[in-house]
Amino acid sequence: NTSESDWAGITCSSGVVVEIDLSMQSLAGKVPDEISKFSSLVKLDLFSNKLTGSIPLPYGTLSELSHMDLGTNLLTGTIPDIFYSMEDLVKAYFDVNYLVGITPKSICNNIDKKLDFVYSADCDKIDCASCTRGSGFIGSLIGHSDGRRQVCSTYLWIFLGAPVLVII
Repeated sequence: NTSESDWAGITCSSGVVVEIDLSMQSLAGKVPDEISKFSSLVKLDLFSNKLTGSIPLPYGTLSELSHMDLGTNLLTGTIPDIFYSMEDLVKAYFDVNYLVGITPKSICNNIDKKLDFVYSADCDKIDCASCTRGSGFIGSLIGHSDGRRQVCSTYLWIFLGAPVLVII
């Protein structure tokens, strides 16, 4: 008889699942809606698998989430506008998928509130420059490594009397 805290890639605190890190596990199939039932989830890392389908709308209920990595999968559709309740979200990776559209307003709101926010998407398919920040704007993307892949992150021009370049 094992508990969830004994499962590889699952971290619990006080008997509650707070992290799911199933990155690089060759998982295949639809991204499970059921993950949204872990209401205390802080980190969801499904990086580099073979997950298909769209980003589940119920993920918008994960209000404790600070890190979401769905990058390097086979996801399709758009990035849904579900991030309003995720006030602690500081990392959102959606790159290397088949997602299209624009950056959702709820992601823009997080970018606007947090200087340390990291957002990564395939900006040849997703309009990453659709957000504004104060009186500035999100500029082009710049490549960097996060330790396991090359990613694009936004850089912001913020006008504080003079333009300032901030790399996120």
